[in-house]
Amino acid sequence: MFRTLIINAGEKITVKNNWLIVSENEEEKKIPLSDIYSIVIDNPRTTLTIAALNAITQSGAHVLFCDESHLPVSHTYPMNGSYAPFGKLKMQIEMTEFFKGLLWKTIIQEKIQNQAKVLSLCKVPDEHVQRMLKFRDEVDYDDVTNREGIAAKWFFNRLYGAGFVRDHDNAINAALNYGYTIIRSSVAKTLAVFGFSCALGVHHINRHNGAFLLNPTRRKGKRQKMVLITKW
Repeated sequence: MFRTLIINAGEKITVKNNWLIVSENEEEKKIPLSDIYSIVIDNPRTTLTIAALNAITQSGAHVLFCDESHLPVSHTYPMNGSYAPFGKLKMQIEMTEFFKGLLWKTIIQEKIQNQAKVLSLCKVPDEHVQRMLKFRDEVDYDDVTNREGIAAKWFFNRLYGAGFVRDHDNAINAALNYGYTIIRSSVAKTLAVFGFSCALGVHHINRHNGAFLLNPTRRKGKRQKMVLITKW
């Protein structure tokens, strides 16, 4: 399970003999079900049978459906991979506030660490990368000093320029939101498979939390391989 398929022109999706088949007219492309981690269907004309959907989720993959604006709006996850799901849910509910604070500190430190790696890969001057690592080291319990927000502003301004604002309506933010949605769905799928509820957050919590937090604008083991199917 290492491929994410983005299907933006295929008109029919079926499954036969453990192969996913994307077809249009007389042309077909086949991908082994065992290779698929997730599928993004970005074509409102695509048809998908219940039998095919069941086969996809039973293999452990999840499916995201996009609207006419190419934004993911719904999803289907496998729900049969968890052992003792009630025990996992009970463990989540019983997490203490102190433990959540420690967990949130670790999450933010890892987030800033990864942002520093991105800046390094994008050949941003090393002094800016080192500043990100300093932000990481300054994260306190429960991130009470909001190093997450400070580091995020620094990160985006170094990556896209001093005038970049994350909430503005532009192509960069649209692409980031699209990518975040796909990544978030993958994380949510993995948590759901192991019996965890994504409605029980660690820090970003309110009474409107959904089960999988699909929309990134609602909150203020193996390497994945992206396979883009564009000729279908």
